Amino acid sequence: MGFLENLRLSETKSILDVGAGSGSTLRYLLRATDATIIGVDRSRGMLTLAPTSALRAVMDAERLGFKQGFFDLAVAMFVLFHLPDPLIGLREIRRALKDGGTIAFTTWGDADPDFRGFDVFDDVLDRHGAAEGTGLYARYELSDTADKCALLLEQSGFEVSGIRAERMAHEWTVDHLIGYRTQVGYGRVRWESLAPDARSGVLEELRVALTELAPGELIERDEVIYSVGEATR
Repeated sequence: MGFLENLRLSETKSILDVGAGSGSTLRYLLRATDATIIGVDRSRGMLTLAPTSALRAVMDAERLGFKQGFFDLAVAMFVLFHLPDPLIGLREIRRALKDGGTIAFTTWGDADPDFRGFDVFDDVLDRHGAAEGTGLYARYELSDTADKCALLLEQSGFEVSGIRAERMAHEWTVDHLIGYRTQVGYGRVRWESLAPDARSGVLEELRVALTELAPGELIERDEVIYSVGEATR
């Protein structure tokens, strides 16, 4: 995780991972530093998948159960847009950080207009009468530009240290894309609305349709916004 490599992890004593989920960031931090690391998430089920060598706790990011000024560093990777109010979440993180502590977070910016994989998945399920699905609660529009992220930092008690937006390329395989869309979020809801005896035929149709895409149409280049702030004294 190149973004986190620039945070002087070797000098950090205590780290809070907000929205730790199944622990991908925790695993990186455990390899990169000897700091005390605590991962929090609202989902107990997700935290059971996280590494047990890190401390873990079920918590709401807007109501953290830590005393003021406890942590040196907080990270929140692709989390803020899942909060009802990201400003409240950032202010709570600021409360848990020491003066001069660091917040580092990532959010999604512009989606890739040329990526066709998910559209093909939905088109095939539409043809077979799949129900409409409901995805995870998200308000991307509150943090989908560098200017919005800078304002959130400033309003929550941070000085902006650096913000940049970059395209992140991810090349999907047909099987990986199908597996993801049938097991996660609204895609899973749509998939499970199909009659069980119809799914094998739909699955084969999905494979054919996705295989017919041009190579570049299975490469997703969404914009990621990387934000770092320092807790003002």
